[in-house]
This record gives sequence, C-alpha cells and structure tokens, in this order.
Amino acid sequence: MNFATDTLLPIAVVGIMFALGLTLRLEDFRRTLCSPRILVAVLFNQSVLLPILGFSVAHLLRLEPTLSLGVVLIASAPGGSASSLFTYLGKGDVMLTTVLTAASSFSCLVTIPVAVGLANGLTLQKLGFDFLALSKIALALFAAVALPALAGIGLRHWRPVLSTRMSGPCIGASVAFFVFAIIWAIFLSWDHIPEYLGQSTPCVFLLSLMALITGLAICRACSIEEERRIAVILQTGMRNSPLAIFTAIVVFGVPEMAFPAAAYGIVQLATAGVAVLAWRAYALRGQ
Repeated sequence: MNFATDTLLPIAVVGIMFALGLTLRLEDFRRTLCSPRILVAVLFNQSVLLPILGFSVAHLLRLEPTLSLGVVLIASAPGGSASSLFTYLGKGDVMLTTVLTAASSFSCLVTIPVAVGLANGLTLQKLGFDFLALSKIALALFAAVALPALAGIGLRHWRPVLSTRMSGPCIGASVAFFVFAIIWAIFLSWDHIPEYLGQSTPCVFLLSLMALITGLAICRACSIEEERRIAVILQTGMRNSPLAIFTAIVVFGVPEMAFPAAAYGIVQLATAGVAVLAWRAYALRGQ
C-alpha cells in the first residue's frame, strides 16, 4: 500500500460516484420505476448471472485462485459510467443507462461481498473473508459508493445550477486522480504485471462477450423495447473497472485481484465498440 492506493484511489472513486449523482434527478428514478421490468432484469443479471458467469469462465480457463476472485469481483461490479457514452453513440436511452448505473452501484454493496465471499469458499482461498470481514467490506463500499452518489443526487435536487457547473470539473479531477494512482501502482509493481495481465485478459475478454450476449438475451426474454435495448446490453456488458480496482486494492487488501478488473476496463472498450457498430448496422437495416 502507498500514497497512490491509500489516498488518491479512494478520492478518485468517491469523486466519480459523486459526479454520477450530480447527473441524476429524482424524476429519472421515478420514470424508471414506472416500468420496473428493466430495472429488475438488469439487477438480477448483475447480482446473479454475471457472478456465476465470471466464476465459471475463470474455472474453465483454470485461472489461479486469487485472479479467479478478481474475475468474480469485476463480474459483480456495477455497470460503468462509460456505458452512457457508448449508449449515446448507439443512439440509445442515455438517461436509462445512467439510472441503471446508479441502481447497480447501490446493489453492489451486497452483491460484491456475497459473490466474492462465495467464490472464496469455492476456490478454497484462505483470505479471511468471514461474515464479519464481509460486513466491514459492505460498510466500506457504502461509504465509498452510496454516500457520495446520494450526496450528488441531493445537490442536484436542491442546487441544480451549481451541480451542473460542478459535474464536469468533478469528473475530470476524479479521472485524473485515478489515472495517476494507477500509473503509480503500475510503476511500483511492474514485475508482476505481464504475468497477471497475460493470464487475466483472455478470461475477461470471454466474460465481456458473454455479458453482452446475456444482455441481449435478457432484452428478448423480457420483451424490452427496441429503443432501450442497446442501453441494457451495454449496461450489462460494461462494468465499473475503477470501482473494482479500488475494491480489490483498498477494501479487500488483495492487489492481485485488481488485475482482471484492469484488463476488463481495457477489453470492454473494444467489445462495447463492436456492439455499438453492430447495433447501428442492425438499426439501419431495419429502417
């Protein structure tokens, strides 16, 4: 542990979640809750299907136990903010994506400890993830994820003009802190990076593809409207890599678990880009 992971990384994650809250209005949640089918489907996917997929893929590719837990961690992480950008490029419902990102960020307070705790038992790891430890992890995630997001939502509700002005600088500073922290951490642990990333990348690439396909399957199974499907697909396939890295290093205290999240953060840009191009081509052909 060092200044980058002890200080800069938590500041970055808190800032990112606060900036996410600044983009949300209470009306957006009400609009989504009027049609809860999508919300329930996405949360079920994140809480149940994706962690199972992550563990299965890691087991199939015979990943070492600590990296397997990292794969389960990124699989159970909430949807990433980058999904809003890709949804915009795919001409989907951006606000729906943002609301789903916030909802999955709250649900991960339970999903991450439970999924990683179960995977820890199945891989016979001795990382001390008993009930008390997992409860402390949930509280740490609440402090780093839920509280700043709620603060942002509250500020947007009570001071909408101020929140609009703050949103851009806040996300810019948070991303800068995160990038600097990751570069610093890479510099300090360079000897292990080629090995761990080499093992993790094929696994998370397969997981990313399967997550996108799962999102499409859920859209069809739940008869989700065409104009909202790309938002659900991308919300399913794109995970919050910064939060997963923070959780692995700072909350769990197992830096090796962060490598699958780091690899996923890079891989998902390519797979989501292909998904957007395929969706645009499908939409044009249907016109």
